[in-house]
Amino acid sequence: MRITKIKIYGFGKLYQQSFEIDDSPLVVFKGMNESGKSTLRYFMTYILFGLTKAELIKYQPLVKTIFGGSLTVAVNGEKYVLERTERDTHQLVVTDQHGTICNDFYKNHLPGVSRELFDRVYHFDVFALQQDTNIKPEDIGELLLSISMSGTDAIYHAEKKLKQKIDDLFKKRGTNPVLNQHLSQLEDEKLQLERLASEEEAYQRYLDDRQGLDRELKETYQALSEKKEARETAESLLNAYGLFETYHINKAKIESLNIKAISEEEKKAVDELVEAIEPLETERQSLLHQQAAVKKRKTLLEKEQVSKTHEAALHSYVNQESEIRELLATKQSKKAELAEVTSRINQQMEILSVDLTVEAIAELKLDYGIEKDLERLDQTHRQLSDNYAEVISELKNLAVTGDTITHQIHELEPLVLSETRERLLEKHLSQTESQRDKPFLNQRLDLAVGLLFVIISSLLYAFEYLSPLVMLSLLVFYGIINRVLAYLSTSNVFAEKKSESIEKDRSTHDFEVLEQHKSAKPKLERLTYEWESFEQNLQQKELALEIIKEKQMRLNEAITDYLTRFPFLKATPIGARAELMAVLKTVQQDHEKLINRSLELKTIDETIEAFLDDSKGWVDNYPTESVTHHLEILRRQWVELVHKKQEEKEVVARLEAISNDLNRVTTEVTPLSQSLDDWFAKKAVHNEQMFTHHYQKTKEKEELLEKQRDIETRLLLRLSDEKVESLLEDFSLNEAVLKTEIQTLKNDTIVLEEMIDQLREKIANLNVSINQLETSSAMRNLKFKYSAHREAFNQQAKQYLVYKLSYDALLKTKIAFQTAYLPIILESASDLFKCMTKGRYQAIQFDDVSQQFVVIDGEKKLAVYVLSQGTLDQLATALRFSVAYALKDQMQLPTLIDDSFVHFDPERKKALINYLSTYTTQIFYFTNEEVSSDYCQLFELT
Repeated sequence: MRITKIKIYGFGKLYQQSFEIDDSPLVVFKGMNESGKSTLRYFMTYILFGLTKAELIKYQPLVKTIFGGSLTVAVNGEKYVLERTERDTHQLVVTDQHGTICNDFYKNHLPGVSRELFDRVYHFDVFALQQDTNIKPEDIGELLLSISMSGTDAIYHAEKKLKQKIDDLFKKRGTNPVLNQHLSQLEDEKLQLERLASEEEAYQRYLDDRQGLDRELKETYQALSEKKEARETAESLLNAYGLFETYHINKAKIESLNIKAISEEEKKAVDELVEAIEPLETERQSLLHQQAAVKKRKTLLEKEQVSKTHEAALHSYVNQESEIRELLATKQSKKAELAEVTSRINQQMEILSVDLTVEAIAELKLDYGIEKDLERLDQTHRQLSDNYAEVISELKNLAVTGDTITHQIHELEPLVLSETRERLLEKHLSQTESQRDKPFLNQRLDLAVGLLFVIISSLLYAFEYLSPLVMLSLLVFYGIINRVLAYLSTSNVFAEKKSESIEKDRSTHDFEVLEQHKSAKPKLERLTYEWESFEQNLQQKELALEIIKEKQMRLNEAITDYLTRFPFLKATPIGARAELMAVLKTVQQDHEKLINRSLELKTIDETIEAFLDDSKGWVDNYPTESVTHHLEILRRQWVELVHKKQEEKEVVARLEAISNDLNRVTTEVTPLSQSLDDWFAKKAVHNEQMFTHHYQKTKEKEELLEKQRDIETRLLLRLSDEKVESLLEDFSLNEAVLKTEIQTLKNDTIVLEEMIDQLREKIANLNVSINQLETSSAMRNLKFKYSAHREAFNQQAKQYLVYKLSYDALLKTKIAFQTAYLPIILESASDLFKCMTKGRYQAIQFDDVSQQFVVIDGEKKLAVYVLSQGTLDQLATALRFSVAYALKDQMQLPTLIDDSFVHFDPERKKALINYLSTYTTQIFYFTNEEVSSDYCQLFELT
């Protein structure tokens, strides 16, 4: 189980805080005193297992918020949210990643884990060695053994308490223990009772009879105890019968595996040789097959060789192939061109509208560029006509524009003022605006009087002259001034209203006239500029019209000259003359091209016929379908010849390469095969399959031996060492005999129990008779006193028996732990202890004789009580972590470590931190010191 997120709503001094935890094995919370480290540690314990009422009161939030929070944990790839809040009365609510409530989370993932177990094993505290300053050196080993068993000092203290309780109750040859005192007192009272009762003969006889019956009862109890013990032994043997049977079956299998053992290293070495030989042998076989195939091909190629003359002739014809193919392509294109020209001439003659033959057209003298000249004349004619019409249209538009400008100028001229008139109006309007601001002067005078009143009051107050009388005088003065100013303002208002109305009407008229002037003046200036532009455009258009008329006259003269030379153009429209001349010229050119192509085709046919006559002797089934087919046959024969010659060279080179590769592979595989044969001879096998089979049998034998050791350990927990040893050597048990023996012992037990009941009844009858004889008050008082003391003794004896049985069970558990689990824990703890001490101490061992831990320093064994306090803490830390690691398969819980390494030097503390950074389970470390590690996640608390 890994914690991936801590979310605190409110807990002690912490509130509204969240910590995202990554996959680092070590999570460090660093902070000074009072930063909340312990609070955070108890918050995690609170979510996982809850707190006591006193602890809940202690960690009430210091601010008004919800008491509680949540932990997000990941278990086997699934995420769960563990939440406790005061709203749920601090009960744990677990939801999975889909929001479903999981009531059986602890049952499935943390069965049997309690707050006490968590605090003892995972809530890390190594101060147990420092809690008792009077601990003896020889007891340190016992303390460390307790830590190695449970991760804490609980077993050590429990053993000490039990031993102390037992010693307080009873000691052999002791006087002070409680049971010793009771026994002494009971013996004295018993002597007194015997002395009083010896006075009567009958009484003595009864006592003798009771004593005989007591002895017989004791012997019967002894026999019953032996029978029960024998039955328990037989039942233990019956329960362990399967283990003994399995042990001897495995023993027989081990004895049957009479082979030479093969270790992991030897198997690995042989596997490496086989892996190295297999590709080489595969390559060798492949090369041999390739060599045979290549030799066969070489023989066939040597039989298919041709003469040098044949080769030279084919080479010559192939060299001419490209030339002949070009001639064929040229011939084809010439034929196509000839047909195209003939077709084009026919089409052109059909579309011509003149009465001329092809021969007549060929005799015409058509100058170069004549069609372009005619086309230019036609285009110029059309362009001049278009320009003439365009200029005439523009002149009409200019006339309309001139009329519009003249009309607008006549409308705007009355609205424009002279400069003198404009200045007079602006001056009058400015004076009117200044007079409107006069009332504001009275308002400012009001403000000034108020400000003066405030300043005078402040000065009087500052110099402590502001008495109630003075203040009243100032207020009266301020009121009089305000009334005077109000009167003056009212009298001016009536006088000014009339003149203001007249002046306002005049100002409005002047303002409108001035605005019309300002609006009309720029428009008039713009229209004047437009009239000047209009006159210039009109002159330009009239000049352009004269130029166009002159060009039209020169153009008509050039057209008349062409009509004189080619009379058939007179019947042709002006736009089609250039096109007609272009068609006539094209017909002339096509007629000449037709004659040239015919001559070229004749030459090509003669050249191809000469090639065919020369090469027909080398082509089978001549004549062929076509010249192209003829060429393809020659090319195919040449390609086959070249391919065979090239293939022959490649075959020779391939044979040489294969021979080289064979030599190389043989050189590489020979020493490897020799090494493999040596291994097979050493292990008395013939091949790899037998070697692998022997290796598997070796592994099977090791597994059987491991199972035998496990069975021995389990049997030692049930039976005595001598019994286990004898039955492992000679298994003479029979299951049916054991069952019969158990049933017989049960019957004997029932008989003995009935005998005991009868003896007890007889003793009771004798006691009645004895009690009747005991009539004296002294006897009665002494008897009562004796009974009371005996009852007290029985109560203390029962308590002593409970302590003794618990103590014996604890010792037996320690012995079983030392036999079965202590070596595993010590092996893990030794690695960590060696890492922390930088290799100073190589291992931790437990001495069965002295029942003490020792550490290995080179070749020396040191008792742990000679170590320094810091090294003892490191030893206890290693044992504590080993216990937690041993429990990781049963319970996956994070480890919480307070700042517990107070006696560690910096180097050893750094080594431990680095070790924790690679730990397989999650660790939370709370400290106030700097922690440097590349594999930890650091949070700083403030």
